[in-house]
Amino acid sequence: MTYRFKVLSAAVCKHYDITEQELHSTSRQMDIVGARRMFYFFARKHFKKTYKSIANYFRANHATVIHHEKKMEAFLTFDKNEIKRYIKIRDMVFDENSMIGLQEEYDHLEFERRLISSRMNEIELELKTIKEEN
Repeated sequence: MTYRFKVLSAAVCKHYDITEQELHSTSRQMDIVGARRMFYFFARKHFKKTYKSIANYFRANHATVIHHEKKMEAFLTFDKNEIKRYIKIRDMVFDENSMIGLQEEYDHLEFERRLISSRMNEIELELKTIKEEN
């Protein structure tokens, strides 16, 4: 399970007032199905996850994810309540001080640190070579 999936699961479960176990269950209760649908849609739209990776996370078929993604797109074109739910979950996941925001910033800075360190090593070698030639 990726970190993003954990954060998204927590936000969806909190908003729909369900447990992780219920989210991953095979229940066809309307609120639980709605929560799963929101998760599928959000993971595809914002995290660019594949149908297969989302399906594997839920031990479901990729066709199920495709079906629910299309249904959610339809809901978001006309259902004001669904639009409000989506916005609230999006805000929970992407709150400026959320773990995702901080983790992404950390990962980016770590990447830059490695690049800088690598470049510094290259410059060190060049300086050493120049000194030895003189």
